[in-house]
Amino acid sequence: MTVWCAICCRSITDESATVQTKADCRHYYHDSCVKVRLSLPNKSHAAGRIANTCPVCIPNISDILKQINARLDSVDKIGEMSKKLEKIDVNKINEMSKKLEKIDAKKINEISSKLKKIDQIGDISVKVDGMVSKVDGFKKSIASIEGKMDKLSLDYNLLKTTVKELEERVATVERVQLGVPADLAEEIKCAAQKVCDGSLELRTLQLESQFLADEITVAGIPEERGEKLMEKVMLFYTTLGVKVTENNIVKLERLGRAGAANRNVRVKFANQRYVDDIMRSVKSNPVKLGAIMSAVQDPDVLIYVHRQHPPSLYKLRSDVRDKAPVKLLPSTGVGPLRGLLD
Repeated sequence: MTVWCAICCRSITDESATVQTKADCRHYYHDSCVKVRLSLPNKSHAAGRIANTCPVCIPNISDILKQINARLDSVDKIGEMSKKLEKIDVNKINEMSKKLEKIDAKKINEISSKLKKIDQIGDISVKVDGMVSKVDGFKKSIASIEGKMDKLSLDYNLLKTTVKELEERVATVERVQLGVPADLAEEIKCAAQKVCDGSLELRTLQLESQFLADEITVAGIPEERGEKLMEKVMLFYTTLGVKVTENNIVKLERLGRAGAANRNVRVKFANQRYVDDIMRSVKSNPVKLGAIMSAVQDPDVLIYVHRQHPPSLYKLRSDVRDKAPVKLLPSTGVGPLRGLLD
């Protein structure tokens, strides 16, 4: 079976280079695509980084997808049970039928007469020989199998109906999310498809914005030869009162050409919540340079933290805005471009 990378949308031919998320969507990726997109130090970190979270799926329909996958798993279990029932030894059933045919007709009539009396008066004390017991057991087995098959059939039909309802709910969520009328939703869908055709600019914008959400830029930390940048950054976070460890930092580097004075520091975290905590703390507790470095000329200079996106992302955002119709712009509060074009 051919699988496709959910990031680059190309088929995956090398099985050893494949990683799969354990999230509900079960998407596959090239480990190299995950490394580049998530800015990992090497490809070996790819599987662990996407173990339980898919970097591609839209979060607001994950619960519905989870229900669909659970229902589909139930359907698979029913299929397995059906296969087990189909494996009943037909030869044994035929052999039992032949033995029953050999029973003396007179004895069968007697047994039938006794069974009728049992049904009429409720007398279950009639003793039958071993052959009658086998016949009764055989009948019970057949009845049990028929009952299970009927129940499985009902469950299967119910699951099919439920899955269909869930599919309709997913379609409804996509069509009328946030209260958008059906005609406007269809117009949004067509417009978004038009934007995505060819270069997939809208999809790229969504992914890049998501990947940059866990990054910040720190400005104002002097650059020294042979400096221990990690120690400076960790001391800054400690002064802010934010609980961050070195293990929470995925990448740390100075931006710009080497040799330039006091280059900004780019920090990429393992989780966006660290960025949110830092931004909140900076607003209420600004940190001066003298708090983390003693031998400086201007100890009262503030250290600034901001979310800095590369110019290429702003250009892409501008291109998508130019191609999007008016009803897709953020002022309407709807559509897949909300929050990406602000």
